[in-house]
Amino acid sequence: MVLIAVFGVALLIAVLVSGLAARSILSTSLLFLVAGALVGDGAFGLIHITADSPIVAVTADLALFAVLFTDGMHVSFPALRGAWRNPARALALGMPLAFVGMALITHFLVGLDWTTSFLVGAVLAPTDPVFASAIVGRKEVPARLRQLLNVESGINDGLALPVVLVLIAAAGPASGEAETSLSKIALELLGGLALGIVLPLVVNALVRLPVLGAEPKLQPLLPLATGVILYAGCHLTHANPYLAAFSAGAVLASVSPESGRAFEPLGEAVAELSKFVALLVFGALLTPRLFGDLTVGGYVTVVLAIVLVRPASLLISLIGTRFARREKLAAAWFGPKGFASVVYGLLVLQSGIPQGEEAYTLIAVCIAFSIAAHSSTDVPVARLFEVEDLVGIPDDADEDGHDGAGRSRPPGQPGRRPEWRSTTMRARDLAMAYESVRVDDDALEAARLMAEHQLPGLLVLDRDGEPKAILPASQVIKALVPAYVIEDPALAAVIDEKHADRLCEALRGRRVGDLLSDKATRPPIADPDDTALEVAALMAQARSPLVAVARRDKAGLHLLGVITASQLLQRLLGHAEPHE
Repeated sequence: MVLIAVFGVALLIAVLVSGLAARSILSTSLLFLVAGALVGDGAFGLIHITADSPIVAVTADLALFAVLFTDGMHVSFPALRGAWRNPARALALGMPLAFVGMALITHFLVGLDWTTSFLVGAVLAPTDPVFASAIVGRKEVPARLRQLLNVESGINDGLALPVVLVLIAAAGPASGEAETSLSKIALELLGGLALGIVLPLVVNALVRLPVLGAEPKLQPLLPLATGVILYAGCHLTHANPYLAAFSAGAVLASVSPESGRAFEPLGEAVAELSKFVALLVFGALLTPRLFGDLTVGGYVTVVLAIVLVRPASLLISLIGTRFARREKLAAAWFGPKGFASVVYGLLVLQSGIPQGEEAYTLIAVCIAFSIAAHSSTDVPVARLFEVEDLVGIPDDADEDGHDGAGRSRPPGQPGRRPEWRSTTMRARDLAMAYESVRVDDDALEAARLMAEHQLPGLLVLDRDGEPKAILPASQVIKALVPAYVIEDPALAAVIDEKHADRLCEALRGRRVGDLLSDKATRPPIADPDDTALEVAALMAQARSPLVAVARRDKAGLHLLGVITASQLLQRLLGHAEPHE
């Protein structure tokens, strides 16, 4: 009961200071972590929690599941199909580099054996964007950056688990519960993926039956019920719950967007509450003795893990991508260690392997330092992307003709539209990641990109990264077909298949800029605050299949994403009432 009372007080304080926290380096996550440390055995001793207490593993497990489930619901499959390369780079190259880099510094600075050092690297490899909410939760931040951080963190938890289990088995004699095999690990991962895909499809099929259907006020509970059943099912069948949670969230949002939108406020609240509970409990484990048991080399390792290993590994993986410099730096910095590392760290401690306690001490301190560092810097970094209205409360000017300090607004100067007062869909809410090329890119590669993703056109950027034109697929086809065939289509019948295969040679050595029509104009650009109807009017006026969404400031134009005609049509029709 004391734990519940402490949580209630901490929650009240967090709510009261959340507005200030959203505009400063103050962190509500850090508040719960410190509150847990103060009431634990290391300070006032109001609650008695140890690493082997069941509540530690349960709260961390639930928090990770809830966060991954809600994160999965933010994944857009159309956007992911068009921008899968960046998350793939982070997972296939960045994550292994971080894993190896962490193992090296752990071995040489802490003195753990090689197997245990690699085990520490595997435990600390997963990332958790929940401690960078001002970045991943804001539409003003480029969609491809948000997509990268979200997808990377949603998948790397599941990828790290089999490595952790194998290394625990290889580290030495372990308790019976820690024994595992490669076949068992593979079955758990496949089971989690299967449950995460099949269950949402079954639920969606049930909802669409004529005799069934959710009452509007109960519709937000449909994804919640799905998540509860999935969580229990994974633990009963020993399937991987984390891979299941992320995949289920993504599939449910894809097959039933209306359920995803209805569940979003409730889902975010559930994820926040579970996160706060887990942080409070984990904080109670952070005693002076724990910090005292870590050597100087251990603290150096912790610092290097946060400021060197993760940033360097991700920056290497993003070499050659189209990310702007500040986007790369933001992605490299935000690799916080979260609940997956807590769960896996407890597995290490409870396994009974040699050097297990030393490894857990290093892991726990690294997680605590990471939460403090990353949850306190998300707001300052968010401001680099022109995220000003961080809590939805206008600080410069409101709608009553006064600015934030009560001064009158000059006549004719529009006030800022406070997002929290309106449910109107804005351009920034519709913007999604979309494949783009630069004028100097290879034309043949651009054509292959268009064909691979079945795109009606590509957004062409100039050398400064600003939208220049739209390259329609028809223009690329025109460049492939010989001029004499265009003038007389009947001649196409006499071109054999072998010669037709050589048409792509017409693109070799050419640049994207060479394919643009002389009449090509700059694509329509919408302001992030434009409504869906304003975007539709702009698209119709320009007769363009897509509209770029960008914010302009003193530094230039910052592309946030793209709205396609099909996406906009789906949104407009989705709000139209069907005729009886």
